[in-house]
Amino acid sequence: MKSDHSPLISVIMPVYKVEPYLPSAVESVLAQTFQDFELILVDDESPDNCPALCDAYARQYEKVQVLHKPKNEGLGAARNTGAAVARGRYLYYMDSDDWIDQDLFERVSASIQTYPAKVIMIGLLEEYYENGVLKKTIPVTVPGWTAKTAKEVHKKVAALERAGLYGYAWNKFYSREHIQAQQLSFSSVTLIEDIEFNVRFFESIDSCTYLDCTPYHYAKRMKGSLTDKFVADYFSLHETRIRMVKEQLQRWGEYKGKSREILGELYLRYFYSAICRNRQKESGMSRKEQKTWVQARFQDAFFRDILGGIHPSERILRWMLYPVRKRWAGGCLALGAVMYAAKQKSPVLFAKVKQTGRQ
Repeated sequence: MKSDHSPLISVIMPVYKVEPYLPSAVESVLAQTFQDFELILVDDESPDNCPALCDAYARQYEKVQVLHKPKNEGLGAARNTGAAVARGRYLYYMDSDDWIDQDLFERVSASIQTYPAKVIMIGLLEEYYENGVLKKTIPVTVPGWTAKTAKEVHKKVAALERAGLYGYAWNKFYSREHIQAQQLSFSSVTLIEDIEFNVRFFESIDSCTYLDCTPYHYAKRMKGSLTDKFVADYFSLHETRIRMVKEQLQRWGEYKGKSREILGELYLRYFYSAICRNRQKESGMSRKEQKTWVQARFQDAFFRDILGGIHPSERILRWMLYPVRKRWAGGCLALGAVMYAAKQKSPVLFAKVKQTGRQ
């Protein structure tokens, strides 16, 4: 018999093919020192033993309920299914292959008591695993702050995107009232459903709190993760991401100065990441086709505009920009080849270097 109590936090956890990691994720929620929450497990027709594990937790804990979807529809749809039955003041969309520190909800509750912002954000620990062994932990955070007007929120977004904190859904506690008032839901676009949702959520909020802590453990498993797999439209998806944030900043009058520089630098990183991915055998691209792809980017108006006015302070970004400014496709490909080799040889070190300068 489930309680009729409306909790402070509704944890919505989509579940699909995460059998080895699900217990750690669920039990990290159940172990919270602050217990005014509900946990909604959304089984997205997982083909492994996850449905049975979810049912077992629901039988054992009153705080847990399970929703079994009749067919697999993906992450965004699963989150929407959970949100439709959630009762909490704040919705927290947690991934089912990560885990959280036991005092996370206590920190969030204290923040809400101090100031009930429309969204409360946290930092994270990127944890890099090779063959199941934790090799490197990289903290991702910025100094804490509270924005109490829409204008203050707008001025924070570019820096959040630079640090890699704007796009995630699982590092945010969203006001359910605001989500319902704006009729927001997740789309089904691979890789960028989180940023697409956040752009729409942040469009109309007038308050936000960022807590300078890293209680979320984001597992980066070097083989098998979505971000490690070959995605044919990787660059176009991330270009769409940059476009969305750019257009949002333009609507707010914030696409200028440092904000413009930040988006240009991020776009440059995505460009070289795409060059690296084009080298993968899964791409099926010959050397000539890779060069043609780069040359086509040089002719693209958005490409020229977003990179035209940036002046990176980081040496590595200046090196990356040089062949772009010269429209030297061979130079871009050569630099991309070096990056690709470095990632293949030491993916953890490569991740550390990539993160440098985003803080």
